[in-house]
Amino acid sequence: MRSKVEYGVHPTQIAQWKKQLLEELPQIFSSRRAKGEQAEEKLKATLYQQIGQLKVKLDWLKKKLSESVHEKRQLIESGSTAISIAHECDLVGAGTLQLLLSSGGRE
Repeated sequence: MRSKVEYGVHPTQIAQWKKQLLEELPQIFSSRRAKGEQAEEKLKATLYQQIGQLKVKLDWLKKKLSESVHEKRQLIESGSTAISIAHECDLVGAGTLQLLLSSGGRE
């Protein structure tokens, strides 16, 4: 046999390694999959925690803002392209229509 001549490995040893590999192969791949799933679950938990913290901060900010429509309107950035007007209004806790009507439209 070529393996015995070239590498000095007896065919019986190769057969034993092959048998061991075939027996343990499913466990090898399933443990990798399990590690990947655990990492994904940990990431999800971290992201949900961050979302919760941001929600608490946003709710706190909305409570701390004055009820004055004028003050809320000043918080809205007129040239912002990152966040829509509607989203900015939502963040400061005021309706878009209410702010736009009180300001006569966006400057």
